[in-house]
Amino acid sequence: MKSFQSHIKLASICILVFYLSQCSSSSSSRSSNDMESSDIDEPSRPSKSAAFSKKKSTFAWSISDNKENIVVADQSEVQSIIRQLKSKTQKARNGDQSNLEALIAAQTIGKRPLKEILVNSKKLVDIEMSTNINKSLPEFTELSMAVSAWNNKKIGLARFYISKLSNSKRQKIRAGIKNLNGLIYLNQNKIPEAMAAWYSAIKEDSNYTPSILNIGLLSLYYGDFVTARKFLEKRSNTLISQKAMISLERLSGNTKKAEKLCSRLLDELSNDKAIALNCGLNNFEGLNNVSKARTLLSRASASSNRKIKTKATETLNKIRQQEAMKAQKKSKSKKN
Repeated sequence: MKSFQSHIKLASICILVFYLSQCSSSSSSRSSNDMESSDIDEPSRPSKSAAFSKKKSTFAWSISDNKENIVVADQSEVQSIIRQLKSKTQKARNGDQSNLEALIAAQTIGKRPLKEILVNSKKLVDIEMSTNINKSLPEFTELSMAVSAWNNKKIGLARFYISKLSNSKRQKIRAGIKNLNGLIYLNQNKIPEAMAAWYSAIKEDSNYTPSILNIGLLSLYYGDFVTARKFLEKRSNTLISQKAMISLERLSGNTKKAEKLCSRLLDELSNDKAIALNCGLNNFEGLNNVSKARTLLSRASASSNRKIKTKATETLNKIRQQEAMKAQKKSKSKKN
């Protein structure tokens, strides 16, 4: 529980970036949050051509208007899409607006430096104003800018866009802004205010995934398992929720339910170090299956994430200590 508590903020940040739109995935989709770490991968995999679509319903608008529930599978793909879009928009002119919007969205999801995003934002503004002096950035692009500013710790700029978009006529934009407000509050350790912001986002859009997940995760963090279950089960088709449920069942004492979730997810994501850690802990602390726990924790100890690696290594050391003590007792018993 202690390890989970130290990572709830980062987990929520990732949810904001990838779930700023109403998005969902099938039960076989991919994502990651073992509730012991901040690693989050995303559910489904868009086609390579999705980012270049002219329709406002594909990857380019996944941040604020994802009508086809397309989300990003992994960072390597995001960075690949960014490179392709940068090449296409190097000499941007009228007609390239869709690709620029896609690039800004991709750079936000890929957590690129704010200055890179501002360069493309300026290109987009210049093109729009060349055809209409009163034109401004699309709202979903401004929402991208708000998220990017916050990711880059430019809270003043984030608040500028929050203020600008707070009266948007679009529900998802208003919900996205309130969700972002909640994360700002969370970062300031203003927990009631964060929760209130997320509940307010759900009032704007009852199906708004980011705030549903954030309420579920933060409730789990504070040990409110009833609320956590209620909200996480609303998005049980996302892997983020499924991984959170491993922790929920484990911490609730439902170790067999946790193990059932572990068995399915480990079959699908055998290389996921975060799942390996959480399931290793469940086997060690709840099921007393030391052999399986050792296998999973050894896998988790190879993680590049320092906190996953540390927790796995610490638990493996506990196993070794317990086994050494048992061996000593057995040796003494034989001598006697």
